Amino acid sequence: ETVLPPLPDPDDWHVSHDYLRGIDLFNAGYYWEAHEAWEGLWTVCGRTGPIAVFLQALIALTAAGLKLRVGNAFGVTAHA
Repeated sequence: ETVLPPLPDPDDWHVSHDYLRGIDLFNAGYYWEAHEAWEGLWTVCGRTGPIAVFLQALIALTAAGLKLRVGNAFGVTAHA
């Protein structure tokens, strides 16, 4: 059973553990793990609306990071 994180408050991103964990992971180059941290938040947002779009963009950047790591320039462009 998957335990979903609490719905993030767009006025208080600094208190969202999963969001901040994703930022730290992304900045350290752990793109897949950052994707996992943000996907739970995206899911609790119902995958629609402004917060979900923001999170989906962050998730796309993790895919771009993974494509960069394997030298796939087209993949980087497509996801970024």
